[in-house]
Amino acid sequence: MKKRLLISIVLISAVINTTGQNSLFKKYPNNPIIKIGATEPAWRSIHAANAAIMTPGESPDGKWRIYIRGSGNVPDYHDQIGILYQDTINFSPYGPWLEYQNNPVLGYGIPGSYDEWHLLDCSPVIGENGNVHFYYKAVNFLHQSSLAGAKSFDGGFTFHKYDNNPLKLDVGANDVIYYDNKYHIFYGDALYNRSTGKFDSKLQIYLKVTSDPEYIKNVDSIKVIGVGGGPDEFDSEAVNGARIFRLDSRWYMIYQGSNRHFDYPDRFHAAYSDDLINWIKIENNFSLMTRGDLGEWDQGGIWYGEVFQYQDTLYMLYEGWGCDCIPVNRDEPYFEGGNSRTGISRVSVNDFLLWSEGGFDSSWVSNEFGPDGTIADFENYTPYFHPTNNMTYEIISNPAPGSINSSAHCGKITTTADQWELLWSEPFSTRFDFTKSSIFKMKVYSTVPGNVYFKIEYPTDYTKGQLEVEKYLSTVNQWVEIEFDFSSLNPQSGLYGKIVLLFDAGGTNPDNDWYFDDIKFEAMATSSSELVNPHSDNQELRILSDFINQNITITGANIIAHYDIYSIDGVIVKQGEGDKIDIRSLSDGVYIITYGNLSAKFIKH
Repeated sequence: MKKRLLISIVLISAVINTTGQNSLFKKYPNNPIIKIGATEPAWRSIHAANAAIMTPGESPDGKWRIYIRGSGNVPDYHDQIGILYQDTINFSPYGPWLEYQNNPVLGYGIPGSYDEWHLLDCSPVIGENGNVHFYYKAVNFLHQSSLAGAKSFDGGFTFHKYDNNPLKLDVGANDVIYYDNKYHIFYGDALYNRSTGKFDSKLQIYLKVTSDPEYIKNVDSIKVIGVGGGPDEFDSEAVNGARIFRLDSRWYMIYQGSNRHFDYPDRFHAAYSDDLINWIKIENNFSLMTRGDLGEWDQGGIWYGEVFQYQDTLYMLYEGWGCDCIPVNRDEPYFEGGNSRTGISRVSVNDFLLWSEGGFDSSWVSNEFGPDGTIADFENYTPYFHPTNNMTYEIISNPAPGSINSSAHCGKITTTADQWELLWSEPFSTRFDFTKSSIFKMKVYSTVPGNVYFKIEYPTDYTKGQLEVEKYLSTVNQWVEIEFDFSSLNPQSGLYGKIVLLFDAGGTNPDNDWYFDDIKFEAMATSSSELVNPHSDNQELRILSDFINQNITITGANIIAHYDIYSIDGVIVKQGEGDKIDIRSLSDGVYIITYGNLSAKFIKH
């Protein structure tokens, strides 16, 4: 007899924060991951932002490394560049990130120089012969900015500023990519006119391509991302902050934009390119990521979305401006009392690629599964279904309530003479995970026998993946629960996110009525206990227990959280990240789990 896993929820003690989660990239609830304050190193105690990643494959010491702009009184107020790092063993994108002992590695210049005040906007690149070049925005005491660079011969620890700095006046660095033996230098420019003291253009993203990383004066400028054309025209006044990564043989750029401010963006979006020169903004109105809500640490502006891949997930480091307070006006650029800190968010590679192809748009993002794996019950969970040809589809009262199906409503289709009529769903914002089960179930009622097909498809393009299972319904005039087992087809987890139903498949008799109900995905069909948050009307969290595999899954929070599990005497027995938790190693007993800033007690026995 298999052990039964019982989860009893007896305590709720805090409010879950879902800020910024109605977007593709999900923010880490314990942001910011790089903090400021008196307990931090002095050179980055006021601001800590503009993080740029260097992976173990790129860094000469084989460690994870981020370059970061820090601000502090050392002894006067300056912005400088330093390094934080992690070993590959026990690496976590969330940190902790350790301080390099010789920070800052790039400091402010001598009085009267182009960078006598600030160095901002970290842009490292590994170029020819493995040398590390570093581009940054230099600022003098006249508030004049310029693009400058430095190089390193020891793998990026010690830098020598270019002799012919600054490289270009009145612009700032975004990102630099070394590709095809050339340096692709991206920067933001609004064509500042020093004779008039005004900008001749809105802030937009430009590119210079050169084989000489230290000399770009006579290299043509190419505008690659202009204002306007993004979702809801959010980028109609300014675009900047290009950060670029490569995925599936295509280049992607994360950029920031605003429809109100020159340099106070509130949203990220993305573009793609096959050659680093010609860029196309992705057509998707579903937000890539936005600033935080009022009162959040990133409630003001967000900049420089630096994306890197770790395992099957994309992580984005970003700068956020805000305070742990309610400002007088958070829309005032750089409002008083605010600071820049570094946060992180994440999305699966599959979901990002789906989004880049138009998935997750506002018309179907709410198509979630129910807590017990319910896809459609026509009561609480009803995805958008579309019939083909002249077949009719509607939701009606259950024609024959009984022990197999006692629900009040169900779906109904009426056939035509076409033999291949189908009903297809809008894509789901959750993809099917087949690691535990490959079984779908559906209740069907018909007055005539016939074939029923259950298909699963890639959400936006069936040519990229489709599987089907056929069943023959011989029992008529009563509800029957049909099981569709895909295990022999070896379905790939994370690929399929849409269903297609064919009733009376191959038949040509018109005006036959078929009823269907309670479509479920068996892998998620486990018992659940609700975690209802008494402090919020719109919070409904659940712990799903998997009896067979002894896992628990947290759902309904819409966040990616850190968890700690404590024994009843207060000792941590398990911790980690994510909403799926394996508790096989736990002995029977009472435990406390903290998930983000939610606490609850559960019993395993």
